[in-house]
Amino acid sequence: FLELASVLCVCVCVVLGLRVMVVVPPKEVRVVLERTAQYVIRHGQAFEEKILLKEANNPKFSFLQPSDPYHAFYQQVLRGEEGDGAKSAREASEKVAKEGGETGGQKE
Repeated sequence: FLELASVLCVCVCVVLGLRVMVVVPPKEVRVVLERTAQYVIRHGQAFEEKILLKEANNPKFSFLQPSDPYHAFYQQVLRGEEGDGAKSAREASEKVAKEGGETGGQKE
């Protein structure tokens, strides 16, 4: 269960009165997602559009697609709204990973 929780931490946040499921990505996806969001914040929406065109078939950037399960998390990062639930879920997944949950009990 802890291994699954570290990969698919799910939290519910309230946005404009609607419940939106936010899936917190695993660390390897989150690193690319957060770095991309930083570049988009600095360089604007046109930068994101260039990535979408250039990396359309690259699964590393699938979070840019609205249909991707990690897109809502990406949008939160862009807005600087990594809500308490998402942050708590992310911290929990990182704690599990540090304790060896993702490596089958072996520390990295």
